[in-house]
Amino acid sequence: MPASGSGPAPGATAPVAPPLGPPRDPAGAGAAAGGRRFRPGALVVALAVLLVGAAAGAGMFAMEQASVTWRPHATKTAAGWRIAGPHGLVIHDASLSGDHLAWVSGPYTVVFDLTNGTSKLLGIARRTGEAPAVSGEYVVWLDEAPGGSAAPSIWSYSFATSTRRRLAATTMVASAPALSGSTLVWAERGSGSTGSASGGDVAIVARDLGTGAGRVVTKGPRVTDPVVAEWPRVGWGESATTGAAGRASYSFAVKDVGSGQTYGVDLLAGVTSATLMNIDLSGTTLVWRLRTGGSSGEILMRDLTGGTTQPIASGPGLSGGSIDGGVVVWAQPFGGGTSIMCRRLSGGSPFAVAAVSTGTVTDVLVGGNTVAWIVESGPSGFNGIETARLAQ
Repeated sequence: MPASGSGPAPGATAPVAPPLGPPRDPAGAGAAAGGRRFRPGALVVALAVLLVGAAAGAGMFAMEQASVTWRPHATKTAAGWRIAGPHGLVIHDASLSGDHLAWVSGPYTVVFDLTNGTSKLLGIARRTGEAPAVSGEYVVWLDEAPGGSAAPSIWSYSFATSTRRRLAATTMVASAPALSGSTLVWAERGSGSTGSASGGDVAIVARDLGTGAGRVVTKGPRVTDPVVAEWPRVGWGESATTGAAGRASYSFAVKDVGSGQTYGVDLLAGVTSATLMNIDLSGTTLVWRLRTGGSSGEILMRDLTGGTTQPIASGPGLSGGSIDGGVVVWAQPFGGGTSIMCRRLSGGSPFAVAAVSTGTVTDVLVGGNTVAWIVESGPSGFNGIETARLAQ
């Protein structure tokens, strides 16, 4: 794909399915942002879910909140927030939706309210938490079950009721969870907790966190991670193959559960080999980032309803690759630092939201009118996440 060139300085231009349960997610472009997205640190094989878990003890939850060791250091800025992990811990596996930002730092899984700067500890893992996904009323994440079980569980937290719940686990789930509104989606291997797949098959299962209603979206021997969701559309990977002249292909399928139509995309877009680093879905638009060798990469997009794969950016040092509504964001080197870039699919040139002068930008997210990016600067520098609001 043609290169997009270096980023400019900040300010420069460069049919619907019925819900599984009662609607809990407001309509709009940002309603399901963040929870539908795959991040490379989010894959866990030893996980399964059964949505009949008992609520975690309220006393334990309150005691965890009283500790100060988990608390991030948040500072309000002119553009948004600057949030450092506690004790220099690196922030990763972030998810953004509406007014909420969730992440992992060390053993702590945390959610942050962008409206008032308050944070809440969701869980403490023996080793490390993983893969929070926030959308609408809920946030879900992976954590180890009480009692020292090696297999992690999915937990959920409701903003509406301020309650945390552990969802009973087995060892048969083959992906991190995706979340869209109240709909949780995951890949389940073999017999799993729901008996939705057997033998070597993997099933993609969707279930409503509020009502418990669920369904199998698809199953088969080639179904694999990652899983993304923006209900009623659910996406999953399919096993890579090698065709003529040694060219590899990596199929990604997105099913509209309402209409039953399934769209297929070759994520490698004709290159000989590449590593999938990020993938995100908004409406019928899929955006993904490939690492094609060394530090080089591409960020690509495709409208599932028609057209061809289109380049967003290419070159060394790219990170991110996130879409919400008609906005795509990513990071790329520029002038000795890194530009946080934005492109509106409605038209116009890409433009810079912010410039990062030191450290490495490891991920970029968009949800509604908020952009967030993770920075790692080593033991003596800033390790955390920054946010900015996009102009309307």
